[in-house]
Amino acid sequence: MKQIYQYDMNGKYVGPVLVKEDMAMLERTTEIAPPQPMFDSTFNAMNQTWSDITEEEWLIKNPIPVTAKKLTELEQLQQDVADMAFQMMQLQNTGGAK
Repeated sequence: MKQIYQYDMNGKYVGPVLVKEDMAMLERTTEIAPPQPMFDSTFNAMNQTWSDITEEEWLIKNPIPVTAKKLTELEQLQQDVADMAFQMMQLQNTGGAK
């Protein structure tokens, strides 16, 4: 068995493929390994070379989403108390509570 590398119709890396040693090359595959580390490798079939982008370029194209910080139980209780105090203040100011 040997490992070859598959790319799509645009030359983008798809993944490794294991084939028998004597098997003919499959369409859109190469024995040339992509560069490591690999961020967005593209194969040029005419030149038989891989090109890639830097990690910084990859991070710009694929920003890490900022997720909201999950509150601890104590922080959540403090937030709940503050929310209720605000609601009570609003009710008192609008004459809703007597």
